[in-house]
Amino acid sequence: YNLLLRAASRAGQLRLASGLLLEMRERGVAADGFSYSTLLAALTRAGHLDHALTFLPLMEADAVAPDLVLFSNLIHLALRAGDAPKALALFSRLRAAGIRPDLKAYNAAIAAYCKSDLLRDAKRLLLHDVPADGVAPDAESYAPMRRAGVPPSVVTYNTMLRVYGDAGLFGEAVHLFGLMCSTASDGGGGNNGAVRPNVVTYNTMIAIHGKALEDDKAGSLVQQMQAGGIQPNAVT
Repeated sequence: YNLLLRAASRAGQLRLASGLLLEMRERGVAADGFSYSTLLAALTRAGHLDHALTFLPLMEADAVAPDLVLFSNLIHLALRAGDAPKALALFSRLRAAGIRPDLKAYNAAIAAYCKSDLLRDAKRLLLHDVPADGVAPDAESYAPMRRAGVPPSVVTYNTMLRVYGDAGLFGEAVHLFGLMCSTASDGGGGNNGAVRPNVVTYNTMIAIHGKALEDDKAGSLVQQMQAGGIQPNAVT
């Protein structure tokens, strides 16, 4: 059955593939993770969100747990279909299942919150949940809030950097700092929402490099901030 299911899914014969899975269950043949992942991957690729969702209760009945890839694809598909409430409901189900969201799932949830005018919830995800899960945001993470008229501020970045530093997620902090610097250099801090690092930003990153025993990098940041016209303070 799984071989037939895979062949039908690859051929784009989704009605046949769906029927095969239902036939398996009717005949007492246990559908496994491969069965469901094959069919649902084909359905999500084709944009058949509602059809795909009908199989989630069957998965639960067969004791097959949806995984992160499936949830992320469904959340993203719901968002593309303009159904922000459904995207958020799926995101809640993902977390209720004890699955840690990845960047794709978080970005879709942030966008869904912004489309629903739930900007406080979007900001909570970006400022607290994303760094708490050790996920490094990218430019897409901030774009929905910019479009909603709430671009990230230097305080937003500094808060996330501090959370990463406290959690020992030094690589994520370096990634975010690099994103901040590249955005500032591209936009020059103008009306496009670009944010320049300030003395708190640099002090946070210097402390992070210190914790990582990267004294050379900490020292180079002092030079970088001075070159950018930012004077070190007593904390530095």
